[in-house]
Amino acid sequence: EYIANVASSEIFPTWPEAALRANILAQISFALNRIYTEFYPSRGYDFDITNSIANDQSFVDGREIFDNINEITGDIFDNYLVRQGFVEPLFATYCDGIEVTCPGLSQWGSVTLAERGLTPYAILQNYYGNDIDIVTDAPIENATNFAIWIIVSLVVSFWFWFDIIIYSIIIIHY
Repeated sequence: EYIANVASSEIFPTWPEAALRANILAQISFALNRIYTEFYPSRGYDFDITNSIANDQSFVDGREIFDNINEITGDIFDNYLVRQGFVEPLFATYCDGIEVTCPGLSQWGSVTLAERGLTPYAILQNYYGNDIDIVTDAPIENATNFAIWIIVSLVVSFWFWFDIIIYSIIIIHY
C-alpha cells in the first residue's frame, strides 16, 4: 500500500500505462534503496524514509488510491531496478521535470516517451542509462508487516521533523 499511496500522490492515473509502470518502478527502487543502504539509520535516525518530497517521496496518510495504480503496483511490487552486476536497488531519483529538474527520471517526460510508444524499460533506460536491469519476482517475506513498518517509520519521521521545526521556532522567538 505504501508504493500505491506514493504513486497516487505523485503521478496521474490518466497517464499512459508505460509511463505509470516506469514511474512506479522508480518509486519502488528509490524506497528499497533507502532501506537497503540504511540511509537514515546510519545517520542516527530511527526511521527509514520520510514523506518529504525534498528528500524522499510523497506519502499522504489516508489518501485515495487510484484503481489502475493499485493494480499496476500489485503487479510489479516485487520488481526493482539495479545497475547491471549489482544487487543494491538503484537510487532511482526522479522529479516532475517541469517545476523541478533532476538527473533522474522526469515524470512528465516519461509521459511523452510513453506516448511515442516506448516501453517502461526503454523509458527507464532513457533516464538511468542502458546498464540497468529490472529484478523481477524478488522474494517478499511479509508485505503486510513491511507496509506497517513503513507507515510507522513515516509517522516517527514526521514527529521528529515537527519537533525540530517547533524547537527552531522557539529558539528564534526567544
